[in-house]
Amino acid sequence: MAQPQLPSEAAQAAFKAHQTWLQTATPRYSLAMHRGLAAMYVADERFVAYYTKLVGNSKAAAALKAIIEYYAIEA
Repeated sequence: MAQPQLPSEAAQAAFKAHQTWLQTATPRYSLAMHRGLAAMYVADERFVAYYTKLVGNSKAAAALKAIIEYYAIEA
């Protein structure tokens, strides 16, 4: 899995889906929190393993982090 193409419709859709899930699960959602979770996804091997298994690629967590960092910006 290469780094995601940014911007792209697929990357934006992945970000929005992840954001919607977090907003549902976490009443105090913020873009800063979202970026912090993205950093944790690559720093913690448990998350790396989860996304590797989910997607079937060891770079999935890093790709999601790149997408989140691109789209989770303050307007």
